[in-house]
Amino acid sequence: MSLRRLVLAAALGIAVVAAAIAALPLLADSAAVRRTLERQLSAAAGGAVSYASFSLHYFPPLTARMSDARIDVPGVARGTIGALEVRIALLPLLSGEVRPKALRIERPELELSIAPGGASDPFTAYRAALEPLVAALVRSA
Repeated sequence: MSLRRLVLAAALGIAVVAAAIAALPLLADSAAVRRTLERQLSAAAGGAVSYASFSLHYFPPLTARMSDARIDVPGVARGTIGALEVRIALLPLLSGEVRPKALRIERPELELSIAPGGASDPFTAYRAALEPLVAALVRSA
């Protein structure tokens, strides 16, 4: 094989990989991805989780964004979240591991269930109710 053909083959390979990476955000909000994500998040949270849209953004940091999420975890919390963003570490992703770096929740409207005789401090109750939900979201990110 001549050097020219080798260079053309390498360039074509790089172009195909770049096109696949560029198309990934377009596929992120497909019905199949939605069903899979909702099923995994619901199982991890121990309730029902659904959302209106999902998107991936490459820059500035790699970010997954879920908009208009609805959460119903019996005995823990029920409500909506305007948007949920998970920043994902890039280096672990190269080895196939998804490691969240930061989690941002916008416009949460949640009803928390507090057991009788539970925490009298509202912040402690809030943290206790949301901790399992946030942990489930981070594990499933």
